[in-house]
Amino acid sequence: KPQDLASIANVRASADSRVTDTLGPEKLAHVLRSAREGEIDAYLELAEAMEERDPHYFSLLQTRKLQVLGADWVVEGAATRKGTPNEIAQSLQKEVIDTPVFRYWVADARDALGKGFAVSQPVWDTTAKNGHWQFKEFRRVDPRCFKFAQPNLTTLMLRDATAPDG
Repeated sequence: KPQDLASIANVRASADSRVTDTLGPEKLAHVLRSAREGEIDAYLELAEAMEERDPHYFSLLQTRKLQVLGADWVVEGAATRKGTPNEIAQSLQKEVIDTPVFRYWVADARDALGKGFAVSQPVWDTTAKNGHWQFKEFRRVDPRCFKFAQPNLTTLMLRDATAPDG
């Protein structure tokens, strides 16, 4: 059975709804206040526009993104009596971290530096005869597909057609 992938129909994004086209101090305050209250759509649009339109901000953000991309990623297993976590860590390192796909994922995940979060969905090949799932790829999920749950705004909720508010 094919794996279900996160998505949402009718993500509110249109070329003429750019929050930054008429951005002034009052509108900026409203966007930031709304984001603090969990309404993140306008904030995500603002974060993207800032990166696209402000060369200095882009440069600073790019410096940090390149540092993340250049990091050495290592999985370390916890010490146990039977060594199972070390075997799991070694397997994860070999089958996921050391693959070119992982570097692409890191490149996508760097979007969190400007927006505050990024979401990727792992896709697994579940057809192996030995029952061992094989890592296949990461798929980036548009941050506009999510909303932070009330009241604490710490739980990320996937919106869908039946629950557009998460």
